[in-house]
Amino acid sequence: NDVVSLQGIVKSYFIQHKIERYELTDVQFLNAYPNSTNQIWHRDNTCCGLTAIVALKDVRSNGPTELLIGTHKRDFSLREVFHNAVIQPKEAARLSMGRPLLGVIDAGDAILYDARIFHRGRGYRKSNRKSGEDRPVLVLRWDAAKTPPPGSGLIKTTASTYIGCFLYAALSAVQKFTKRKEDAR
Repeated sequence: NDVVSLQGIVKSYFIQHKIERYELTDVQFLNAYPNSTNQIWHRDNTCCGLTAIVALKDVRSNGPTELLIGTHKRDFSLREVFHNAVIQPKEAARLSMGRPLLGVIDAGDAILYDARIFHRGRGYRKSNRKSGEDRPVLVLRWDAAKTPPPGSGLIKTTASTYIGCFLYAALSAVQKFTKRKEDAR
């Protein structure tokens, strides 16, 4: 059995992006409490980096991280997502580009994602949880030594929030449109 280590994954990520010097830049303990709300859409860094979320309890309806698949790529195109959904629905079904993904994981498991991807932590209402159930996670982030987080100032960070909201709304509309087309067949 091959053992995969977190350090090995991190090293592989930075080698793939031709980055020689990187460092652990952030370690956080985050806990979503009852009646919490969604975080704002954001990126952890506007430059290459890797984020890991380790679940300390099962993460289900109690505030999973939501990611917009592919939004970290330079060639991400909302136009292409719409085109595939409308013109080439079979192709769109095969592609996950732009699809919202919930990071639902068990205690002890981790999700890793490119720090440039649009994402948010989801909140949860008291009615959706068992009594006393919160959502503690450990967050680790590695960034290139030359581009520490967040990689942008207040204006870019604020713009990212609005861009993330727009992308989520647009991508949700594409998903609904695609589903209706499939259901009509």
